Amino acid sequence: MSERKTEVVNLRMSPRVKELLREAAGREHRTLSNMLEVLIEGYFDAENHADVFPSSGRKSRATSENSTSIDVSRAHSG
Repeated sequence: MSERKTEVVNLRMSPRVKELLREAAGREHRTLSNMLEVLIEGYFDAENHADVFPSSGRKSRATSENSTSIDVSRAHSG
């Protein structure tokens, strides 16, 4: 059974970043909320912060042969 989602986060982003997020979510058939969750989990997995945020155990669709991954770091303007 998956973890119940009860927390709400409000955030602001530029229209350009939102569009990048929307495109990535669409390619992976995810909601915007789920895409953000996957990206955040991926960050912690990649940075080896398993002690802070253990992997959910879910397989990312980005690992399939036909998926396209995106570099979200280029979207950050500083």
